Amino acid sequence: MRGRAALLAGLLTSLGSGTPAAGQEAFPGPCAAAVSRQLRAWGAAGEPRDQAATTTRHWPTRLIGTWVTESRGPAPVLLRVSPTRVTRLAWTEGCVARREERARPAAATPRFTDADLTALVSSGRAGVVYVWSPHMPLSVDGYRAIAAAAAARGLTLHAMLEPGADRAFAQASLARGGLPRDALRIADSVELSFRDVHLHAPSILVFAHGRIVGDAWPGYHSADEYGAFLDRMVAARR
Repeated sequence: MRGRAALLAGLLTSLGSGTPAAGQEAFPGPCAAAVSRQLRAWGAAGEPRDQAATTTRHWPTRLIGTWVTESRGPAPVLLRVSPTRVTRLAWTEGCVARREERARPAAATPRFTDADLTALVSSGRAGVVYVWSPHMPLSVDGYRAIAAAAAARGLTLHAMLEPGADRAFAQASLARGGLPRDALRIADSVELSFRDVHLHAPSILVFAHGRIVGDAWPGYHSADEYGAFLDRMVAARR
């Protein structure tokens, strides 16, 4: 039980560097103090990810599947995205926050959710998420390579479908790639999205030691290339 508790505690810092939430500061400018307070209230943790050539950055939180997007401008905006809700706060010139909230749409079942990802990470076993698309032939072919690399290292492998893919076409592609039937689950996870797994198919994301390790690694690779990458990721952050 103590080991399980330690893994669950590790989940609370798996999305960032473990920096205390009190250290999170907004972009400088109008309403920065109010925005910083809200970042802390929403549990921003670790280092934000700046979006190149924009005034936007993404903050991980202490919860898998919940992220905060910060946009700087005449009216600063925070967007909190969770598995079920999207909340938007926009500040006026007088630094009054206006709130909007809506439900986050869910993909059609079967789907792989942030709850599924949390269960995998907290299981204590190291593993790999593989997001694929039948519309990218190398994405289908790459499954056998990542499966071989993961099996050689005793890692669990969890394949799921890129959200924009045609599921009927994907089903017809399973046999050619040696993919299991549960690879037809849609990758409907906020965490996977913010970890950049949808920038290209295929992409992999590694979890080990009760936490997610790094961000997605995109593209088709050989079993040896996958193996070298997995070795580095699993050895990291012990």
